[in-house]
Amino acid sequence: WPQPKTKPIQVAPVGAEPSTSPLQTKLGSLPVPSPRALTDTIVRNDQEVVPMPHRYVVLVPIKTSPQAKSRLAAGSFGPAAMQAFARDAIASAKRSPWVDEVVIVSQDKLDLGQGAWLPDSGGGLNTALIQAQKRLMITHPDHGFLAMLGDLPCLLTAELDAALAFGQDHARWFVADHHQSGTTMLGAAPGVGLGPIFGPNSATAHLASGAVPCNLTINSARLDIDTPDDLRAAQALGVGAHTARALEPDK
Repeated sequence: WPQPKTKPIQVAPVGAEPSTSPLQTKLGSLPVPSPRALTDTIVRNDQEVVPMPHRYVVLVPIKTSPQAKSRLAAGSFGPAAMQAFARDAIASAKRSPWVDEVVIVSQDKLDLGQGAWLPDSGGGLNTALIQAQKRLMITHPDHGFLAMLGDLPCLLTAELDAALAFGQDHARWFVADHHQSGTTMLGAAPGVGLGPIFGPNSATAHLASGAVPCNLTINSARLDIDTPDDLRAAQALGVGAHTARALEPDK
């Protein structure tokens, strides 16, 4: 189970009693790995050391070109609202006990509360994610990686937690969007390349590449914003504070 972020990742000693997890309480019936089950596995396998669950580095690719989200910019809101979407998604990710670092990947340097930035050299979203992961794997060899779209203004930390817990059992996995055609999140275990194939019908492409689809009911993690209708659906579900302010009539 994720330890407090101030402590190093550790292997649980044989026979150690697991502590009660606040995340387990918060997620209720969602299938989060049991600390007791992990300890039992270590006890049963005398010849094998089974590591505790890994934490994640989250990569958030953001387009800063004038064409980014053009269907939205044509409406009554523009780039300020789109950056607000990312601020709310990043804030939710930073509250997760599974997440150690959030890194924006973009052509222009941005500070949206994440604390770290890597440049997008202009080779496209997938190339930028591959390069960013390769660079960060040097300094974070024991971490999993999550590529998460920034346009998730109603993302709930508890539902992100559930997705990251799901990913503990899979080398590569993904969260399809609310249309079941795109991808909002793509995860990989430590030492495994993300293999991103973002673009049209990316959910089908990621599935065909061997990534496992996350089958949890995590609506806030699927509702990315491509059209004004999507944004209205997100507002009905409940957007974060940055998005709410950006969409106020006088903004």
